[in-house]
Amino acid sequence: MVVGSASMGIAVWADVSFYRAHTSVNPLRPEASSSLVTTGANGFTRNPMYVGMLGGIVAHGLWRGGAATMLPAAGAWWWLDKLQIAAEEHVLTEKYGQEYQRYLSRVPRWL
Repeated sequence: MVVGSASMGIAVWADVSFYRAHTSVNPLRPEASSSLVTTGANGFTRNPMYVGMLGGIVAHGLWRGGAATMLPAAGAWWWLDKLQIAAEEHVLTEKYGQEYQRYLSRVPRWL
């Protein structure tokens, strides 16, 4: 319950920050972002929406019980870390340059 609630809180906190910045939350189109959000949940992790999503998967696995229930979380983490986030970071580096590089050096990808 705690993991699920905390995960939802992190994801909503990030969504609100993106909404206030009037920028896109669409992970399939990082080039559509209109501003770099580095505050709020994004000040603690570069990917709070993914942290929230993975936390939800982990919470579901804990609820179901058993080691095998963590396999979906491990698979989702691998996909996000190796494919999705890497592609997003490439686009955002091109779009925001040094500002994004400073953010990368200051804030961890995960937690």
